[in-house]
Amino acid sequence: MDLNSDKLREKITQEYQKLKNTIKKPNILIVGGTGVGKSSLVNVCFGKDIADVGVGKPVTQYMKAYETSDIPIVLFDTKGYEIGIEKQTVFLNDVVNYAIENRQDQDRQMVLHSGFGFRSGNCF
Repeated sequence: MDLNSDKLREKITQEYQKLKNTIKKPNILIVGGTGVGKSSLVNVCFGKDIADVGVGKPVTQYMKAYETSDIPIVLFDTKGYEIGIEKQTVFLNDVVNYAIENRQDQDRQMVLHSGFGFRSGNCF
C-alpha cells in the first residue's frame, strides 16, 4: 500500500469512530411470559452468557440492563409477564418506575413501544 491509501484508511477510521461515538445505543425492553427465553435471547444477541438463565424456574426477578462495548444496543431483561390484573399492574409499575428512576441518565432513558411476543404459536 502506498502512503495515500494509509492516510485515507486512517481518516476513514477516525471519522467512523467520531460518528460511532455520537450515536446513542437504542434501548430495547424484552417482555414475555415466565420461561419463554428472554434472558436466553439477551445471551444470543450478545454472543455470550451475560444473563443468568434457568430451566423450568424463573431466574430474572427484576429489570436489568445489559450492554457491551462491542454491540450497539442496550437490552432490558424483565421478570416474566403474567396474566391477571394484579400481576399486570405490578409489572407495569415496575417498568414505569424504572423509567422514571433513570430518566436523568441519558443512556438509560426509555421510549416504550408496544409489540407482540409469541410462545408456542400463541400471541400474548
